Amino acid sequence: MRGGTTLAIIGCGQIGTAILEVLLASLSQPCPNHQHQTLPNLSMKVKPTRFIACVNTQESVSRLRKQFGHFARSSFPNVQISQGRVAEAVQQADFVLLACKTSQAVEILGDTSLAESLAGKLLLSTCADLTARQIEQLIYHDATIESTETKRCYIVQARANSSFSVRQSATLISTTVAMADTIPRDFEDLTTWIFSSIGTVTFVPESVMNEASITSSLAPALFTVALEGIAKEAMARGLREPDALHLAAQAMKGTAELVLSKKDENKGLFAIDEVRDKALATSEGSGDRGLAVLRQAMVKDTFAEAMRQGMEKRDPNNAYLYSNW
Repeated sequence: MRGGTTLAIIGCGQIGTAILEVLLASLSQPCPNHQHQTLPNLSMKVKPTRFIACVNTQESVSRLRKQFGHFARSSFPNVQISQGRVAEAVQQADFVLLACKTSQAVEILGDTSLAESLAGKLLLSTCADLTARQIEQLIYHDATIESTETKRCYIVQARANSSFSVRQSATLISTTVAMADTIPRDFEDLTTWIFSSIGTVTFVPESVMNEASITSSLAPALFTVALEGIAKEAMARGLREPDALHLAAQAMKGTAELVLSKKDENKGLFAIDEVRDKALATSEGSGDRGLAVLRQAMVKDTFAEAMRQGMEKRDPNNAYLYSNW
């Protein structure tokens, strides 16, 4: 009989479903498959092999049964689909992923029985509008007071961006854990393993979590403006719109891969100038003229200003305007 642990996913919407799909694929198909993410190694001691997907509506239950129903009849990995029985799922789970809407999370975490069920466990949250401290306040109601009666859970905040739907999210994980200096290494490895299923993982201090989140979530929107501008002139000169957009998007994707590969080659240092020079060398002089236009228009500064506006505080409590993908 295989070992393994149980992961409860509270709120199996878009992000929760995407994560569950890849984790199940990686467990049921250990050999690399080009259609799925290759996940980092994880000790079997903490690797989930049983999943409890908690949802609110019968419609969601039907959707999950259609997609994952065959895993309900499997012993490894196994999926149990639960409607509304959150407290029961948390009690049975070794780890919990809170992937529901913020309003639902506030209601769920108000259940007084959860504090005991979560004791010593890892609670991961993708609720962008709730910090780890706020989640702890909802669970224990006395976040500023050290409790000796109940062992608390380890609360870790994660924020994915819109690219999670194609497994290319730039997911942020806060290095600040509520009421703890650090989390056990196994829990950190599990966090990386889970969120690597939908893209890359970057650990950042909670003090810059909002700025990092806006960078991750706003950048795709800004990139689409550049994409449209690049394709526009090609279409004006006769290229079909699908072809122009495909070529521009593929070039953007390739450029991003080049920049990331240079980071690996240069021990963590990016080499954007090197990537740009390589592209110019293959453009037969047209690239220099195009870059001159962008420099004259101060496009780099315009993008920076767009990011600055996106990071503008909207109230005195360090709250920012960003999208909860």
